[in-house]
Amino acid sequence: MRLLSTFFITVTLFAAPPVVAKDAMMLVEEGKLRLADPVEKYLPEFRGQWVADSRSAQVMFLRRPARPVTLRDLMTHSSGMSTNPPESIKELHGALHLTLADVVLVESQQPLDFDPGTKWQYSNNGIAALARVLGSDNTECSEPFPTLAQSA
Repeated sequence: MRLLSTFFITVTLFAAPPVVAKDAMMLVEEGKLRLADPVEKYLPEFRGQWVADSRSAQVMFLRRPARPVTLRDLMTHSSGMSTNPPESIKELHGALHLTLADVVLVESQQPLDFDPGTKWQYSNNGIAALARVLGSDNTECSEPFPTLAQSA
């Protein structure tokens, strides 16, 4: 495996959302994914999520979301997943030593900022989760989603 330049990684990170969405839509057209599917169908760690109902400096009140996050929510940035990791796990942001599965697992356990499908908020975490769905063993893909290192 060759080392990737900072320029290549930066360009790839900016290009990732449309590429991941395109690949997901190709699988939708082939009947291997459905946009209405809950993410937890492919990634069990998304089961039992919470929504941050209200927050203060010391307290956060949680409740269950009105419905589970769907693949459509991930693609349209309406999942309720945060834009960036919370302060307590900031080291995950840009942590190139962690796998996509590791990062998505941690992010799936964070409370959603709002009920899925009710608001729009850009979310790198949602795109990462969608990429993880494409590479999960639960999709009906004949080949695994290529990793950054394999496609470089």
